[in-house]
Amino acid sequence: MNDQLKNGTHRKGGRRTERASAWMRGVCTIFVAAFMLISCIGCTSLVSMEEYAALKTELTSEINSLKGRNEAAQQVLDSLRSAYEAAQQEINTLKSGYEAAQQEIDSLKNSNAAAQREINSLGSSHAAAQQKIDILKVAIAAAQREIDALKAADAASREEIDTLEAANQAAQQEIERLKKQIQELQDQIAPTKKIRIYIDQGHNPTGYHNAGASGNGLYEQDLTFTIGRLLAQLLEQDGRFEVCLSRPTADTVLGTDNTSSLEARVRGAQEFGAEYFISLHTNSFSSESANGIEVYAAEQNSTSYAFGNQLLQGLVRATNLRNRGMKLDPDLHVLKNATMPAVLLEMGFISNREDAALLAQSPELFAKGMYDGILAYFGLPARDIFEY
Repeated sequence: MNDQLKNGTHRKGGRRTERASAWMRGVCTIFVAAFMLISCIGCTSLVSMEEYAALKTELTSEINSLKGRNEAAQQVLDSLRSAYEAAQQEINTLKSGYEAAQQEIDSLKNSNAAAQREINSLGSSHAAAQQKIDILKVAIAAAQREIDALKAADAASREEIDTLEAANQAAQQEIERLKKQIQELQDQIAPTKKIRIYIDQGHNPTGYHNAGASGNGLYEQDLTFTIGRLLAQLLEQDGRFEVCLSRPTADTVLGTDNTSSLEARVRGAQEFGAEYFISLHTNSFSSESANGIEVYAAEQNSTSYAFGNQLLQGLVRATNLRNRGMKLDPDLHVLKNATMPAVLLEMGFISNREDAALLAQSPELFAKGMYDGILAYFGLPARDIFEY
């Protein structure tokens, strides 16, 4: 394409130069003819002065015309020179573009050679990768064989485990049999006298005097009755305790007012010959956020305090409710007037939604917690008696 542009520019400049040369040849021809004509006129006497003047005028006019044409031709020559120079510049530009294009072609050739070398390198890498793949396939096959061997070993281990589990089950049965024999021996060795515990289910039934607190659709007297009865069952089934309830039935009413109701509970424990007094209650507070378990005793350094602390720990472990700790209140009627170690348990807040829900839905947890606390206090081993 660059060669075609160059050739076209040369042809245009050649045609313009030919036209300028034709003009010059015409001008020279006219001057020669005029010179010869003047010479002839000067040598001939037959030409008149008028004819000479007319001829001179005509020649002058012709010469002026030729001068004008010559100037126009000169302008054309100047224009052609300018065009030629512009064409030469364009040629030079095209030559530069051609050289740049040639350089780009050379660069592309070099890039193509580099790409070919990279292709060759990738081909070598691919061959090496294929060799690695073959090695890995061999390794995978070996690993699969090892896995199969491990599966077989695992199956054998499973069989051995099953055998051991069967042996362990038989051993466990033997252990249970021996435990029963030991328990029977302990029962024979242990004193026949049972520990007498009085369980006071706080407050009277709903609608009577000395009724308890209420909250979240529940009544304190109903909760204490249920939990007290469950605790009594655990202690009686244990066989090492003798129990008396202040309210044997749900409709039992003690006393005729608050004071006489409390006196009846203390009197009932004395008449039963109780060695320990447990009064069951639920707490209540104006703020619903108050929660947890607390136990009251009349004095700190006392049997009542130690007994109550074991009951508190057992309740907290069984229910996971907040431990509010041991409290002292020597003015509580049942603690002040009891003639045996006595404690009063606030087993959670009936005014708290979570505490109340657990008291209503899982009363056995509270009974079990107190039973564990009693065993811990007396240092007695637990017995498998839990039936509700």
